Amino acid sequence: RQALSRVPNLTVLAIACDPLGRFEKIFWKFRSCCKDGRNPRPGKPCHRSLSELLEDRRALALVEEDWAVGEHLLDLLRLFGRRAKLVHQELLRVAPRQALQDLARHLGI
Repeated sequence: RQALSRVPNLTVLAIACDPLGRFEKIFWKFRSCCKDGRNPRPGKPCHRSLSELLEDRRALALVEEDWAVGEHLLDLLRLFGRRAKLVHQELLRVAPRQALQDLARHLGI
């Protein structure tokens, strides 16, 4: 990021997802158990439901590692300033024309 921030006229587009949606995705991708109860990731916590995961403080600490993006986004905005554009992923789904027009305006095209 720091090297890229020195490239003149470079614009960064960052697509941000909904935090709860990200949490659910992390659960299904990394923390859920197989139907037969086997752990798909040996040595890592395995939970059968989101509520079970939320009750396991040790596992939640691991999820936080996968979930922490706020600092990265702030760093990106600090480094690139007005050359950075943050877009909420949901806007691309519900109002794609508006989102793309806004991006084009930001890029000056």
